[in-house]
Amino acid sequence: MPAFISQYIEVCLFGREGNNAHYLLLQRAATEKVYPAMWQIITAKIEAGETALQTAHREIAEETSLMPLAMWNVPFVNTFYDVKRDAISFIPFFAAEIPLFAVPVLSKEHQHFAWLSYEEAKETLVWNGQREGLSIVQEFIVGKKDAERFSRIII
Repeated sequence: MPAFISQYIEVCLFGREGNNAHYLLLQRAATEKVYPAMWQIITAKIEAGETALQTAHREIAEETSLMPLAMWNVPFVNTFYDVKRDAISFIPFFAAEIPLFAVPVLSKEHQHFAWLSYEEAKETLVWNGQREGLSIVQEFIVGKKDAERFSRIII
């Protein structure tokens, strides 16, 4: 029977322009062994002794050098099956608002960044789970539904 694990987090970064949002995607370096040159949201491994939220904060700083204006616990958990480990991974999903069109200082893991509209970001992301998380951020966080108010994290 597969194991059930939770060792990664994901953070969807966005900036607001009125009632619209633009999303910051990062392109993995071509030299990375796993998924070279793939566009993604922040995806990171939880380190020993860290909470998922602590990992999200650390990774925003490490991968972009940006400070969030606000953060949300998105009402979504991404999942995937790891064939090599025979494990189902549960990935907490966060959203963070950052200044619109801020220029990130990228870590060595990434080679490019792009600010994209919701439609462009959804088309660019490879994994269905990341596209689904993006859609929830667009509808419930950016769209100013009650979920935005209830899932906001005090930072």
